[in-house]
Amino acid sequence: MVRKVPVDFLLPGMVTGTAIYNDDGHVLLASGVTLTVSYIRRLHEMGFPSVVIDDEITEGIIVADVIKESTRVQALKQIKETFLLFKEKTSHEKMNVVKLNDLVEDIIEQITNNNDIICNLSEIRSVDNYLYAHSVNVCVLSIMTGLSLGYNHYKLNELAIGALLHDIGKARIPYEILNKPGELTKEEFELIKKHPAYSLEILKDNCSVSSIARMVAYRHHEKFNGEGYPEGIEGSKFFEEAQIVGMVDIYDAIVSDRCYRKGMPPNEAYEYISGSGDFYFSYYLVKHFLAQVAAYPVGSFVRLSTEEIALVVETHKYCSLTPKVRILFHPDFSPVAEPKEIDLYQSTGKSITKVFTETEISNLLMKNKLPFNAV
Repeated sequence: MVRKVPVDFLLPGMVTGTAIYNDDGHVLLASGVTLTVSYIRRLHEMGFPSVVIDDEITEGIIVADVIKESTRVQALKQIKETFLLFKEKTSHEKMNVVKLNDLVEDIIEQITNNNDIICNLSEIRSVDNYLYAHSVNVCVLSIMTGLSLGYNHYKLNELAIGALLHDIGKARIPYEILNKPGELTKEEFELIKKHPAYSLEILKDNCSVSSIARMVAYRHHEKFNGEGYPEGIEGSKFFEEAQIVGMVDIYDAIVSDRCYRKGMPPNEAYEYISGSGDFYFSYYLVKHFLAQVAAYPVGSFVRLSTEEIALVVETHKYCSLTPKVRILFHPDFSPVAEPKEIDLYQSTGKSITKVFTETEISNLLMKNKLPFNAV
């Protein structure tokens, strides 16, 4: 039903598969809107790197999210309001911890009720709302990991609040440095590295925020091998919750498109985090986190070991390297007469050997005159 397409590859006639929001929670484009040249140009101008479209090639595929779209929008608005409170060092405002806690409780309940769903498709973020959307996504993925680890409700709440506020100190980092399109200078990076201390400074004045949540915000850039900051302590000497949030923080950052680079493909990010076990993060935690995310998200075009080309239609929790796929093309790139679905988890003779780029997908669909630009 839907697939994520970079804005550079959008064409007039494509149809939005999900609604697109600004960071105030207002709908910019509703689901089911036919894109025009002016709409596409405006999405470029507003810094949206990609859009979820609805097309025939993905017919019948449904991508479920672990939380409601309305909850994500509300969380985005709430975290933005919280960040803006602390933009100035002289601010004596108090964050609405009760409101944040109610939001976190709602997110925990939804994720608990959808605990069999794996994270497939990240929300669409503009350059301006990246920081807020990132905070929400880190919160969601951290809760999913905590549930996998068997955390009780109280511990999940502490983890979630810490995850949601892990970057609150960046409210005091100049926007032009946070979103600099080029490489940071040494001085600029040293300023960025101060945000955990700023986070602790902000949260220590809020007695309703637990000590665990504060330490999550302060220590999420520490590493298992002691190479992190701000103190360079080893993994065994700081909270497990901080390691979880630090790991999720890196994963969500590297898969996201930024103003200065394209996001890493999910399968490569999956491999990166997997390789960080007992180096940057405890391998025990890495295993539980990777069970929550799809190495090959639904809607990905992949080549199989048989040279056939397929579309990922379903991913399995705890074994996302072997999803269910729909075979669409023969090895010579000609379309199959009758697409068929196979479950790679149950089929030992086939595996994924390549993930296609959007350029390759567009060329493939155009070559075979398949309906990729409109429903």
